[in-house]
Amino acid sequence: MPVPTLLDHTGAPFERKAAPVSGVSAPEPWFMEALGIHATASKVVVSPSTAMRVPAVARAVNLIAGTIGILPARVFKVAADEARTPATEHPAFGLVHRFANPFTSARELRQILTRDALLHGDGFAAVVRDGSGRPRELVHLPPGTCTADVDLVSREPFYRVSLTSGSDVLSWRDVLHLKAPSLDGIRGASPTSLGREAIGLALVLEAYAARLFGNGARPGGIISVPGKLGDTAGPRMKASWQAAFSGEGTGGTAVLEEGATFSPVALTSVDAEFMAQRRHQVREVANVFGLPSTMLGDTENQTYSNVEGLAQSFRDETLLPWIAAWEDAYARVLLDESELSTHAVAFDLEALDRADLAAKAEAIAKRRAAGITTANEERRSLNLPAHANGNELGSPFTTANEAPAHNE
Repeated sequence: MPVPTLLDHTGAPFERKAAPVSGVSAPEPWFMEALGIHATASKVVVSPSTAMRVPAVARAVNLIAGTIGILPARVFKVAADEARTPATEHPAFGLVHRFANPFTSARELRQILTRDALLHGDGFAAVVRDGSGRPRELVHLPPGTCTADVDLVSREPFYRVSLTSGSDVLSWRDVLHLKAPSLDGIRGASPTSLGREAIGLALVLEAYAARLFGNGARPGGIISVPGKLGDTAGPRMKASWQAAFSGEGTGGTAVLEEGATFSPVALTSVDAEFMAQRRHQVREVANVFGLPSTMLGDTENQTYSNVEGLAQSFRDETLLPWIAAWEDAYARVLLDESELSTHAVAFDLEALDRADLAAKAEAIAKRRAAGITTANEERRSLNLPAHANGNELGSPFTTANEAPAHNE
């Protein structure tokens, strides 16, 4: 199947320019930074791929990207009273709710772009339009193929896309750009780059522990003999011990000779500090990604009473900023300027509340009983269409019983 021609939002083909050719030289520090490769004080190079070797980083990235991916998103038509109804006839409805393109679901694309933004700072997808300029597909642009820039006069962003056939300059209307919290307002600053020192130290501790236990370097005890070992007893005892307690032979049975005794070595303060440091790095990684550390397996301070609060913190402090970034990114490229006041792209947060539907229903019932909200206001928060009789502020749980009139 031929690759579809990329069109801008006016329906005209993108201007195609030949990729510049330059001499080959040693990478400069700024170039390495642009690739997401960072040197650290621990002498460990932190890149997106090496960062994902840290279990806490992999868990954080997969948790955030995976959760964003499973949340449904829709295009809504917004009425004058802010009531929302699904705009199923809008050309962008299927792109955000069903399939971004014939081979990628909308949820999968959100997961991919969120992971790109977490690891590289930015996630990009090209908007492929039909002859009339309407969005037809969203196609993922892998990291390294697209860079964001800004016009120095108009301050409008634009994008340089490097493809196998050359390079394209794309308008900001034609690139779905999800960026991590930005330092310059143009490009996102990935958590893995901002937190590279913490991630680098976690890599050092991980590698040290792997070498230590892989080689059986830490003695589990001390072998003592009452006298001097013979010329053959020493090597024979050493070979027996190493065969039983080092490498893949760990857990075997060693034979002691010459009246030797074994005294186990207790856990030292150095060992305890090492394990505490590894736990601390999990919390540092959690801080880097804005997560409660309990989400990364640190249950030391978790109690039965604070589980709900930690889940709420994950929802409000971790996910909602990413959801807002997605809604804005969708609206920029999928809605015409004339539609920004009449349409909106919104995520359905009901999936996050499924585990606590009873508490949510109780909260809605209390607000309605107190006359704080109307039925339509509550339905709007659930992305449900307005009800004909839903604008009454009175409590639905009380009714005025009037005696019927009688003719005398």
